Amino acid sequence: MKNLLILVLLNLVFLGGSFAQRRDNDGELKRLSKEAEKNRVRTPPGWYHEAIPHSRFRGFLSKFNLEITTGLNTALYSHKVVGYGIYSGSLGTRIFFPTSNDPVYDPVSGNIGESLSQWFNTTLTTDAFTSAEPDFVVIPDSDLKFRNKSPGIPINAALYFKIYRFRLGGGYTFEPQFLTSGFRPSSYKSDIETWKPGVSVLFVKKYYGMLGGEFYRYQDFLFSADLRVGGWGPGKRIQYSSKSWMFNLGTGVEWQKSEYFRPYLRAGFEYKNFIIPSPIGAEFKHNANEITVNFGVILQMPSMPKCFIKNCHIQMNHQHGDREYRSRVHPVWKKQNPNYGENYPRLLKYKRKNKGKLNPY
Repeated sequence: MKNLLILVLLNLVFLGGSFAQRRDNDGELKRLSKEAEKNRVRTPPGWYHEAIPHSRFRGFLSKFNLEITTGLNTALYSHKVVGYGIYSGSLGTRIFFPTSNDPVYDPVSGNIGESLSQWFNTTLTTDAFTSAEPDFVVIPDSDLKFRNKSPGIPINAALYFKIYRFRLGGGYTFEPQFLTSGFRPSSYKSDIETWKPGVSVLFVKKYYGMLGGEFYRYQDFLFSADLRVGGWGPGKRIQYSSKSWMFNLGTGVEWQKSEYFRPYLRAGFEYKNFIIPSPIGAEFKHNANEITVNFGVILQMPSMPKCFIKNCHIQMNHQHGDREYRSRVHPVWKKQNPNYGENYPRLLKYKRKNKGKLNPY
């Protein structure tokens, strides 16, 4: 019993000494931590946290996209000759307006009164004449239509603001159109000659607002659709009395070669018309619809400046101080902030210029 008491007392003394030593160690650690925190060299602000934007105005401008395109359009001109008779012969193709009270055409003698030789860009009347064999004269039972397909070369510039997937903006197009071929009739094709209008070149101008959005992405290709609505003018050579609005609905695809440079292709259909008054009968409504195929580029202002250090070879967006910069080693048609191997996916040793080298690097 005596030995047991001695053993218990020795254990208590040992535990008490250990607890006191632990308290002394904890106090020393706290003292050293406070001293280290006091003497620590602090990092200047802005080095290891999110970069400060260069300019909010520059970031706002980077939301705008400039679309510059050209292409090859096809103008689908067509019009009806409502209630008119048609003459086709040695004097060309002419139309006249027969009336019950004052007949312009006498089928027995072949006499034709006042008629029109031009009715596309303006109306040009002709004096009375007499038709003879083998001239062709007909008064159609239904409205006969003349059609023409003319190529055009558009020069287009559009500026739009991008909000998420949506696009809002406007643009202007200047388009020379070449009426190299005449108008062909919808019926009596073997009897009525091709009619040629009084103009061969038109300078069409269009100005519009646009609203569109992106709807699909496949790898580096982005698909979009937009509606362009605005005014237009067929040029001074067309003496129209009125004209409609222009409506152009189309889809486009852009190849995202770079954040700031994207080749672009767009196809669409355009609806518009104009009216030419007639001095002898019903007015002429000329449909001037178009199939549009445009290609070009979309340019965008960088949201951050190029790195100011000339010998900096960093290939991604990076930070110097408290500001972020884009790489200065990529041309504008390459991705400015690429992932690994994105700009140069083909290894150097597989390129043609290095195939015959023992060490292509």
